[in-house]
Amino acid sequence: REVGREIRHEERDDARDLITAQEFLMRVSIGLHFQAGKPHDVLNRDAQLRIAREREIASTTGQRPVERFMQTYFRHSGTIADICRRFVSAHQSPPLARRAADSLLTHRLNGYLKVGPGFLDVSKRHRPAVLGDLEEILKIYHSAALYGVLPTAELAEAIRVSLPKEPPPLSETSARLFREILGKSGGLGTLLRSMYDIGLLELLLPDMAHARCLLQFNLLHSYTVDEHTLRTIEAAERFETEPTAVGAAYRAIGHKEMLHLALLLHDLGKGFDEDHSVVGERIALRVAERLRLSDNDRD
Repeated sequence: REVGREIRHEERDDARDLITAQEFLMRVSIGLHFQAGKPHDVLNRDAQLRIAREREIASTTGQRPVERFMQTYFRHSGTIADICRRFVSAHQSPPLARRAADSLLTHRLNGYLKVGPGFLDVSKRHRPAVLGDLEEILKIYHSAALYGVLPTAELAEAIRVSLPKEPPPLSETSARLFREILGKSGGLGTLLRSMYDIGLLELLLPDMAHARCLLQFNLLHSYTVDEHTLRTIEAAERFETEPTAVGAAYRAIGHKEMLHLALLLHDLGKGFDEDHSVVGERIALRVAERLRLSDNDRD
């Protein structure tokens, strides 16, 4: 990018977040070296417990000190991964032959959407009007679900910086669009991951925010709650092509949006002082009201 250009607000935020993450991870790394008396970069379970104890991290209702420490760790490491991914996507030009092929195979949709092989974009002159409206943003992802593609990295970044900071009320149209997105299979997990990465999924389901980078410190869980949740959707979708009884059962489900929504919600009650099933019921009732589910679907 051109030298001397004014730095955008979101770029200053990225720079600040990178510096904060570097300082946090550097302190953890140096601590591991001193404890081992040699170069050592393995943050195993014993080290996690020790660092949480040394930093005198207090427990909260539903979270142990080590879980709070590791949630902070994953947030910082996740921030670095996210910024690096966005940087590479923004500066990586596809080969000329690929750009030519994409141009030939791209078609217009609704006057402002461009759909090509594996991607969806919005004409730049239409972006100011489209990106300022949550319904229009959901129409973008609804079209992406219909065509089995993802928004381009540039469009996803533009959506990310345009989103409101707090979850807005959902209009009837917004709720319907999201329900219909959840009813798709084949690429839904990837699409929801894109929506989660840019912060859109948390605006639609505010209870997702609590699960971000949330660790359950036991031998039963290999992933944080948010990663486990997204992988659950991806695992369910794989049944679509399985020539098994489970595959047949999945294909026969008439309202896959209810199954996929239940999978999204199933662990969001973790990290509280009550049993996660009890908390999860309250979350499900809130979500049912927010998404305007029928009484039958809510139950």
